Amino acid sequence: MMTLPERILSQLQAADSTRPLWLVVGCLPIDMTQAFLDLAQRMAYPYINVGLVLSPPLLAVAEPHRPIHVRRLLAELMDEHAAKVMLLDHIELLFNPVLKQDPLRLLQRVNRNCTLVVAWPGQVEPNHLIYAEPNHPEYRRYPMGGLNLIE
Repeated sequence: MMTLPERILSQLQAADSTRPLWLVVGCLPIDMTQAFLDLAQRMAYPYINVGLVLSPPLLAVAEPHRPIHVRRLLAELMDEHAAKVMLLDHIELLFNPVLKQDPLRLLQRVNRNCTLVVAWPGQVEPNHLIYAEPNHPEYRRYPMGGLNLIE
């Protein structure tokens, strides 16, 4: 049985380069983080704790202006690392209602010239990718058509 880092590498190696966003779903957060750290060390892929990196610059901006800045800050982060593959972990900040973002669409838009492997802090239900519980302010439900998942 392959480990999570081995499954991720296997999917990336077999992937069509036109599919640049991969979501790792259904694992415990600690397991995803450990897998990402292992890949970062083994393959020299940049590992980014999104919440840790984006929180300070967003807090420096007045709350009403944060939605405008989050996409730019995330795009700058991608440009700064300019790697073939990047590992994004702890993306929960992107779901904050104050930021007024669609996190999945945001991730799809900012990955310009690289493959993003993202630890998705939600779950898969039949034909849908889920984040949070219904009636929660951060709740999101996406159809799985066209999404690349590593479960």
